[in-house]
Amino acid sequence: STVYVASHLSGRMAALNGADGRKGWDFRVDGTPRRAPVLTQGLSRQLLIFGTDEGQIVAIDAKSAHDSAPSNAAWTKPLNGPVSGDLTFGWIAGEEEGEGYGLIVVPCEDGWLYGIDPATGRSRWVVRSDATFRGPAKIIGNRVYATNRDRMFCIDADTGHRIWYPASTAGLSEFEKNEFFGPPEGYEHAERVLADDGTRAFFTRGHSVIMRCASSDGSIESEYAMSAFDFFMTNTVTGDLLLGTKDGYLFSFK
Repeated sequence: STVYVASHLSGRMAALNGADGRKGWDFRVDGTPRRAPVLTQGLSRQLLIFGTDEGQIVAIDAKSAHDSAPSNAAWTKPLNGPVSGDLTFGWIAGEEEGEGYGLIVVPCEDGWLYGIDPATGRSRWVVRSDATFRGPAKIIGNRVYATNRDRMFCIDADTGHRIWYPASTAGLSEFEKNEFFGPPEGYEHAERVLADDGTRAFFTRGHSVIMRCASSDGSIESEYAMSAFDFFMTNTVTGDLLLGTKDGYLFSFK
């Protein structure tokens, strides 16, 4: 196995032997690698993708530590600023079984969220915001959830259009809501997504509130205030949210 490590000191991406930690190769980039790299899955070639403090996204061949270093980047993409959170890779399902495509979601210091084709580096969509996105975004099904400050953005992974809208968009047409220079605010209530089964979605708000929202528009269906919560998992059979606390309690939210 191979472990990929970004060095802030040397400005290099290194491949280490997973068995003993010995370095196999390193790759020099312009600027310093920032945040953890991500590995693609399902593409014709496996890539290692990472961001730099120079405002670039870089993709290189994910070669084994036993191989020689990649000679060049597979692609690079300039951004308007450094990445502001970890990158997220996901596979977006197509309409037919076996179809689909990869997606890299990149939060940036410029206040934009980029949806990028991992095979080519081309932008699929961009979502602008009035504050810096803090990653990582989360891909659930054909949706992307991302947070800036204390606002949640629920985005169609295919188009980049909003699925949930802030109150400021009341009365606007669909075009005005989704046009590139439309309202930059996110959905007001939620902060962190926990699960979404297409009918209901679970979120946290603040440090102690669990919310169940309608998956269609984010409208709040119920809330539960807790003194603390520590661990989350989803029952894959029923879709219920299971929550455990360090003081020995287990909660199930339907």
